[in-house]
Amino acid sequence: MLGMTDTPMFPGFTYDPLDDQIPTGAEDDLLLWLGENQETDLTVELSVENIPPATAHWFDSIWDDQGWLVSENIDAIMNLIILKAHKWPETFNKWWTTVDLTFWAKMTNAVYVNWKKADKRNDWAWLDEENVVIDYILGKLPLHGTGRAWLFVDKVFGVGHVTNNHWVLYKMCVSTQVITVYDSLGGDGGRGNPRYLSPVRKLASLMRGICKDLLKSHKGLGSAGWKKPWVVQLCTHAPQQLDGSSCGILCMKMFECLISDTNIRDINPERCSQFRKKYRVEMFDGKNIKKGR
Repeated sequence: MLGMTDTPMFPGFTYDPLDDQIPTGAEDDLLLWLGENQETDLTVELSVENIPPATAHWFDSIWDDQGWLVSENIDAIMNLIILKAHKWPETFNKWWTTVDLTFWAKMTNAVYVNWKKADKRNDWAWLDEENVVIDYILGKLPLHGTGRAWLFVDKVFGVGHVTNNHWVLYKMCVSTQVITVYDSLGGDGGRGNPRYLSPVRKLASLMRGICKDLLKSHKGLGSAGWKKPWVVQLCTHAPQQLDGSSCGILCMKMFECLISDTNIRDINPERCSQFRKKYRVEMFDGKNIKKGR
């Protein structure tokens, strides 16, 4: 619950990850701005950092029930949730950090291909010449201010784009070397779709070699027992989407619940439209409107 001494981040808002109601009047400025700028390139600063100013079309894309969230939407909403965690620390647990879509793309595409070509050798200096992955593990990335060294957390959350048309949430548990996949098309209690789990298994196969090799040359990583294989498992009680476009918004809502110790079984997929609507209201900052990009 919101601490009694805390100041709400947005007027009229209190914090409950399952509360999808928008306070009376909170949406008025956004709706007025959207109505005036549907055909313009006027942009507005968002309430979250490190995300470019947004157009009316960008806000509409979040609310469109028939459309998938794009990567820019995912990054912005995840940053919004992280901002809430900073604002209301009493509500959120503290032993987690995040990786962004750049990490996912690098690990499941370019790095994985190079790793296979190198006959699975653990020459990480060759695989990651720019030390991007090292910077994630050391907490220097992502750039939205929540990066923490994996040595000091137990859970690392990320979102992955699988088969080019589906989002899944994944949680890497550092202490047990288990990657849990939260898939809104995985089936309640089912075994999951192998096509959606396959990219996560790529990530798992890399993690053992990465950590084992990095431990030799980077003192800040600690040992954490990172010498055994990483295992992929499917969460069997993830909320299941009722349409073909709600995977992204359910990933965001599951992430928000998991880091606030809220049961994801209580997420109602029928409320996805309202989840979308509230997130975009929370991100709108009508005080910082700019012309052009």
